[in-house]
Amino acid sequence: PRFDPAASDRVFRIATTDYGALAMLPSLAPRLARDAPKAGIEIIPVSQDVFRLLTEGQVDVLFYSDNPVPGSFRMRELFLERFVSLVRSGHPLVAADKLAENEISLEAFAACSHVLVTIFGGPTGPVDKELARHGLKRHIAVWVPYFATGAAIAASSDLIVTMPSRVARRLARPLGLVEL
Repeated sequence: PRFDPAASDRVFRIATTDYGALAMLPSLAPRLARDAPKAGIEIIPVSQDVFRLLTEGQVDVLFYSDNPVPGSFRMRELFLERFVSLVRSGHPLVAADKLAENEISLEAFAACSHVLVTIFGGPTGPVDKELARHGLKRHIAVWVPYFATGAAIAASSDLIVTMPSRVARRLARPLGLVEL
């Protein structure tokens, strides 16, 4: 049967991290309300079982950022993303006017303490791999599974948090964070 969004009362289950929810839902929710006013969206946290849930039909869509996608799933790239680092506006790098033209050296960046957002856990992330290529290592003070939580921690401390730019744009101003 042909899908009629205006008549559908289906709840679409989307598995995603807080990144996917923050990046996609603010534009998706109004469209759903307009085009499918009886339908709903339920966000399911991403877990180690997410691909099994997708296979079993317990999840309709997965917003996933790692490539390649395992198995025989159909995928579509929605957009490319870049990472940015955020600090509170009174951070020593900002307050000491060390932040010239929105850039600091890799050495100064690595010398600071950081929040690491790691969805499935783990001691390091892509930033650490890139720093290692330059012979540098950073101190991770806090590990969290959510970008919003990492941003809130950075807003109340001298820790740096690195995250995708779409989420950073949504969180920076309300939390008083500035981009490095």
